[in-house]
Amino acid sequence: MPISTPFVCHSISTLEISKRLGISQPTASQLVKRGEKIVKEKQLKVMG
Repeated sequence: MPISTPFVCHSISTLEISKRLGISQPTASQLVKRGEKIVKEKQLKVMG
């Protein structure tokens, strides 16, 4: 499952990610931020 947020993917929120992965919403939010940082640092393109 790709890392996504409403403003990246427009289809899945951090709340939905947390439910699907069985983690808390704040943890999902931290993971999304970490993923966004990696994407930016490595100049990757996110499909979605």
